[in-house]
Amino acid sequence: MVTMENEVPNSSRIHGKDTICQDISDNSQDGDLENCMTDRTQLSYDKRDLPDDSTSSFLISTLASLLIAGLGSIFSGWLINWAQNKEFLKEIPDALMLVTPLLGLKGNLEMTFASKLGTLSNTGEIDDCLMVRRLIKRYIPFLQVQSILFSLLLAVLCVVVAAAFDEKGKLSTQSALIIIASAIATASISSFIIEMFLIALVFTLSHFFGIDSDNFATPVAASCGDFGTFLLFMGFGTLQLKSDQGDDLWPTVTILLFFVLYILPMMVYMNYKSKQWNSGWWAIIVAMVLSGAGGWILKYAVNTLKWTTFSTFQPLIAGLAGNRISVQSSRISTSLVRSRAPIGTIPYGTLREKFNPCSTFCGLGVHTKMSRLLVMTTIPAQLLFLFITIWLNSEIDYNNSLVWFILSYLAAGLIQMIVLLYFCQCIVYLLWRIGCDPDSSAIPLLTSFSDLIGSVLLLGVYLIAKPVTTNHDNCL
Repeated sequence: MVTMENEVPNSSRIHGKDTICQDISDNSQDGDLENCMTDRTQLSYDKRDLPDDSTSSFLISTLASLLIAGLGSIFSGWLINWAQNKEFLKEIPDALMLVTPLLGLKGNLEMTFASKLGTLSNTGEIDDCLMVRRLIKRYIPFLQVQSILFSLLLAVLCVVVAAAFDEKGKLSTQSALIIIASAIATASISSFIIEMFLIALVFTLSHFFGIDSDNFATPVAASCGDFGTFLLFMGFGTLQLKSDQGDDLWPTVTILLFFVLYILPMMVYMNYKSKQWNSGWWAIIVAMVLSGAGGWILKYAVNTLKWTTFSTFQPLIAGLAGNRISVQSSRISTSLVRSRAPIGTIPYGTLREKFNPCSTFCGLGVHTKMSRLLVMTTIPAQLLFLFITIWLNSEIDYNNSLVWFILSYLAAGLIQMIVLLYFCQCIVYLLWRIGCDPDSSAIPLLTSFSDLIGSVLLLGVYLIAKPVTTNHDNCL
């Protein structure tokens, strides 16, 4: 076994089925190809291909990304709470319902791309500038198409739902067009900026410093994406409100036509031969539905129940858990690719074993150890960022229930993390078993589920600790 593995080049051992049999797949007999596939399957169960990070190295490599992700979630919540008194959300309150699903959509696309970058980095496919250029040409146009199409669909659904429940008739045609145009422009521009930043970051840290990109890429993508996307969304909405005087809609219509009739067809043309058109679409659609439910909960809590500070804590409880679970999902996906097991075959066990909750938290495997570590660090991480949030929002009145609020919030965060870790293991292995690439589909499902379960649990926190109130006049 050892001799046979030493004869396999390193690049072939980790690149998976496309690399190992690439040289014989076109011109060989069927028997030769079958023998190659059999050899690969036999080699796929070498556990030395699994990540061997120690607890300390994992903590160190994820510490910076955890801080960035947590601070990004805090400032996103602070921004949403601050923006409720600004012109855009005052004039078009239904735009608030789009915030959570739009941030979730952008986070899903960027974190999926970051997970793919982690796998490519660990398999040696972005080791030089030529590979990076090919990566940009291959992925950026496709991600632009997804950003524009999904943001258009999401904004239209938001407008339809808002119009259906708009008893006072406040949603005008102008407001609907501004919401749609702001969503499309925000998704396209933020997508390009953040994805180029991620490529540069992953290439630099993994190539020159040897840092495992699976441990930092997805949290950084999510936190930067949330912060930048919301700023762009508010900026585009405010500019259009100031530009569209009276019934003059030409600035908004111009933005819509530019992205839908120019940028979108150009990106489709640049990427029409890509094999990626069949990957990950259904997962993004399911994620949009789940994130949309989370957005409805946010709007209900803020506008109906008058829990105005709900928007301060919702991005924190949803985003921090989603960022951390994305690291686990990315690591499991990379280990499956590096195992050289053909997609559809579960290495190191069976699907039934992976569905056992004990295998998530009670085993001796690498991923089980990391699951326990993530659970044990949930309360310290949530407590740290909760205190920062409370300190930054000192104008909040907790109605003498601050202790109950903190305890119930920490309990909600712990429950959320445990559920997400089990769901992560189930969904990643299930997707691999049915032939879907987990890098393309797992993270959207996990992060959107984190949004939904986080919003539901936060509602419970507010019911237990009593609604907190704030005076917006004292806010920045």
